[in-house]
Amino acid sequence: MSLSVLCPLISRERLERGELQQILRKLASREYTIPGTRRRHLSAKTIQAWYYAWPLHKLDGLTPKVRADRGQSKVSAATQAAILAAKRDNPRRSLCKIRQMIEAAGTLSPVASSPARPSTVCFSTACCR
Repeated sequence: MSLSVLCPLISRERLERGELQQILRKLASREYTIPGTRRRHLSAKTIQAWYYAWPLHKLDGLTPKVRADRGQSKVSAATQAAILAAKRDNPRRSLCKIRQMIEAAGTLSPVASSPARPSTVCFSTACCR
């Protein structure tokens, strides 16, 4: 599928200045049949990533890669348990209130291997502003 999308780009020997972005926008505006999903559009950024991967890796660069962290949560088991307990205790309790409660209790912590800050791992800070 990615190769058929790239054909208008990789079949060209040379692109003029600004032509790449123009073609990317045109390709992104089209509808596609994407196997395994109901999505119909690709972003220009995705197509551009494929375009730059093609000369380096050919077909291997276009095949989807399985994420190394697939199925793993960035939230520690203790934090998950605290969130669930707070919600079970009061189902109407807001996400913001739950966050405040577990921060105050010192339970809010990411998985040890996660480089992200606890507040960004668990909850968006935008809801509590």
